[in-house]
Amino acid sequence: MTKNRPYLLAIESAIAGGSVALFNGNEFVSGKSGAQAISRAEDLVPNVNDLLKEANVPKSDLARIAVSLGPGSYTGLRIGLASVMGLARGLDIEYIGVPLFAAIATCFPQAVAFALPMGKTDICFTLAGETGKPSVATSSTLLENSQFAAATPIGVHADLMLPLGELGALNLIDIGRNLAQYVGTASLNRPASRNLEAIYVQNPRFG
Repeated sequence: MTKNRPYLLAIESAIAGGSVALFNGNEFVSGKSGAQAISRAEDLVPNVNDLLKEANVPKSDLARIAVSLGPGSYTGLRIGLASVMGLARGLDIEYIGVPLFAAIATCFPQAVAFALPMGKTDICFTLAGETGKPSVATSSTLLENSQFAAATPIGVHADLMLPLGELGALNLIDIGRNLAQYVGTASLNRPASRNLEAIYVQNPRFG
């Protein structure tokens, strides 16, 4: 990023409606998440435009776009990846893909496991040392994984705090709803890359 183009845009399009975040250098500026259904193809770019407008930042000041590589559904991830490539091409700027669990782990080094909502009933989870190998369960079957059940503390998306808290046996850290913020933070010290190999997950009940 340069003096003339100091801003980074981060996008996560597969978890709980999606999220976007804006950085000025290393500093988080603002973000949007969830309720705007950012993960819908027709809504992602308008939400990006709204974020930039509210921050009074023209697109021409963007130097880089970071995007989550998942885990996530095929549709949600493809929307994010295609949008990022289109935006980057139109603005003639670089982009980078970041695995989501690894990005969150960078920001929450004290957590030994992580869990994210996948759709209406499923939970995608992983241990901190295995952020590239997510598994899927429901809240009722999650504790069947003995390693996850024994993990403490566990970083979880805000939407899972209540359902997992009701299990009673877990020490939880609320990581909030704006996951794009972690994607952006993790991308700051990484070189640009056009390798956008997504991490798709599918419930084993249907796979």
